[in-house]
Amino acid sequence: MRQKNSQTGECLKGKYFWTRNMVLVDTISRESIHQVINHLIEADEFFQIFKLQ
Repeated sequence: MRQKNSQTGECLKGKYFWTRNMVLVDTISRESIHQVINHLIEADEFFQIFKLQ
C-alpha cells in the first residue's frame, strides 16, 4: 500500500496510512507527525478518522 501511495501521491506520497481511529506514520519524528496531522486537517480527513462512534 505504501509503495502504491508513493507512486500515486496519496497520503503524502506514502508518508502515512490511516484506517478508522488509527494513523501509521513512516517516520516517528515531531516534524513528520506535524506534517501528517496538518495534511489530514487541510484535507478534512482528521475528524473523519477519529470520529466517535
